[in-house]
Amino acid sequence: MFRVNYISVWEFEACCTCETMPDGAYVTAPPQIQWSSDEIERIRAVLQKLTSLRVENDADVEDLVQETLLTMTLKCPAGGPDKGLLIWSMGILRKKIGNYYRRARRYVPMECTHLADRIHLHPSPELKYLQSELVALVQKILAGFPQRDRETMELCLSGLPTHEIAALLVPERYQNVVNRIFRGRRRIARRLAEHGYFIPIGPRRRERPPRRSACRTCKTPARRRAPSSSSRAGCSGTGTNPK
Repeated sequence: MFRVNYISVWEFEACCTCETMPDGAYVTAPPQIQWSSDEIERIRAVLQKLTSLRVENDADVEDLVQETLLTMTLKCPAGGPDKGLLIWSMGILRKKIGNYYRRARRYVPMECTHLADRIHLHPSPELKYLQSELVALVQKILAGFPQRDRETMELCLSGLPTHEIAALLVPERYQNVVNRIFRGRRRIARRLAEHGYFIPIGPRRRERPPRRSACRTCKTPARRRAPSSSSRAGCSGTGTNPK
């Protein structure tokens, strides 16, 4: 067994600026990282805002932001990332949130229309990034669909009603289009649930009635046994013989 020494947020920010680290600490900052305190606070604020839109628990939000900053410190390439520090940190955060939902199997309902409304009402770079990320995820999912299903779902996501989609996909029966859209939506919802979007859709299991046990005296199944019949004389059907 080994002991891990965790450091506070302020010590983490200090080690990124002055390139120092307590002995035996969990995070070691490479010497080539040069981040100012203002830049760290700006990135932290953006990451915390993005995470709070996807995760409800405040404690988990702070943990995910901290894990993202630690990963940035450990994996930052020499000279800094090519995409820029903020965009690179958003990519790391997206993977952290996906792992968070896959591990804990927790899902937060989030509708595409709700996210789009928030973008129009409160425009910000973070919400626009979430929308572009959602579009990229859906396009990646559709790429794995069969050609006919992919064409149907692309027309459906563009806003066309079902009867117009059936008219464009000639020859195609209307019911076949309905079935393709139904299956496509379920498949997209399941894949997006792995990244924290929507609630996974699954078949509802029918609840079976409790199974009745057989009579302990006559060994006849209860559902097949008539009250007046029994394999032994004097059996009352309750498992005990009257005296």
